[in-house]
Amino acid sequence: MSVDTATVAKIARLARTILRKGMFHCNIQVHYRCNFHCEICDFWKEPYTDLPALSAADIRFIAEKIRPLGPQSLCVSGGEPLMHPEILDITATLARDHFLVLICNGWFVTPHLAKELFRTGIYEVNISVDYANAAQHDALRGREGAFDRAVSALETLFASRTRKDQRVHMNSVVMADNLDH
Repeated sequence: MSVDTATVAKIARLARTILRKGMFHCNIQVHYRCNFHCEICDFWKEPYTDLPALSAADIRFIAEKIRPLGPQSLCVSGGEPLMHPEILDITATLARDHFLVLICNGWFVTPHLAKELFRTGIYEVNISVDYANAAQHDALRGREGAFDRAVSALETLFASRTRKDQRVHMNSVVMADNLDH
């Protein structure tokens, strides 16, 4: 497997960050909007519904401010980040200097969007799946079809990677009633 020079530079910065005991990871919520009504989340409820989203310009400003702090891993989430109209600009900006991770519910993943997300430089995409069956997952997420769309998103993302080192993961909230799944 060949590694591009941008990845090598990120790995070198990661090693320096670890040796300096610097900031390793940072989370950025681009907005609070979501197409689900999950039992385990309240972003879809008041008072979050009217909070403003970060714009691509906001993200460029934030990226300049956090660059000197040295976080190597940067996680973009929401609400549902794929509902953000500037998500590709946002991921392209943040992926330049960081191993960028995106956490989403998978509902909006299409082959075209998956390819574009990976082209922006995303390192990893996590799709939330909390149960091994559709009925329980859909009930928890408050949206019929959520399980099937999440599984489809995992398959689509894996097939759409532009580099072999890009990762696709299933992300789960561990709860008493899904431990045996």
